[in-house]
Amino acid sequence: MTRLSNQLAVFPGVLSQYGHRAQTRSDHLKLVREYLEWQPVPTGGESLKELEQFLLDRAMEHDTPSLLFHQAAEYLIGAKVERPGVVTLMEMVGTARSGATALTSERVAPMLTGRMRRDLDGLLAVDPEIGMTRSTWLTTPAVEATAAAVKTAIERLLFLRGMDAHELDLSTFRRCRGSVAGSWRRWAAVPRRKAWSGTGSGGSRSCWRWWHSRRSISWTR
Repeated sequence: MTRLSNQLAVFPGVLSQYGHRAQTRSDHLKLVREYLEWQPVPTGGESLKELEQFLLDRAMEHDTPSLLFHQAAEYLIGAKVERPGVVTLMEMVGTARSGATALTSERVAPMLTGRMRRDLDGLLAVDPEIGMTRSTWLTTPAVEATAAAVKTAIERLLFLRGMDAHELDLSTFRRCRGSVAGSWRRWAAVPRRKAWSGTGSGGSRSCWRWWHSRRSISWTR
């Protein structure tokens, strides 16, 4: 403290009072911002729209709030823009997640025929033949390389073909790190949200489970 006070040419006792005056903090923050050539907190205009679009794009890829928050902070650092308050940024993250859910539902809606919705809902019903839900059956990974495991994998692929899952056109979805299933991955994190107009949480969970089974569809082609 003494060394620092000597460099600033002030008495040590003065430093303990630093920041008591709100205007002092804001004035110094402005000076530091100008020295580093950073932009102030975006409260409107193009900077705010770019941040909102960035968050929406990331929310289409994943649904973890903490990850979205940190990615937004890194984005602002790279753009040399001062970060908004924690509460403000978290509210923006929440808005982006809601927007991504609505956008995903809008893109998926044309694919959800009456039969598809019934098939998806059926994945959550316990099948007496296998003693579990088809969702659990489809998403249970093999634990060993045996003939029985290979047979089960083939049965799963045939089951998915029976749902015409391999006929779905996912070309309208944006890519996520080279994967055509970027937008579908988003739905994996929202099992209890309303997934499309006219259905409840059951339908949403169906889509969530269906995405996990969807990862194996490419093998059927």
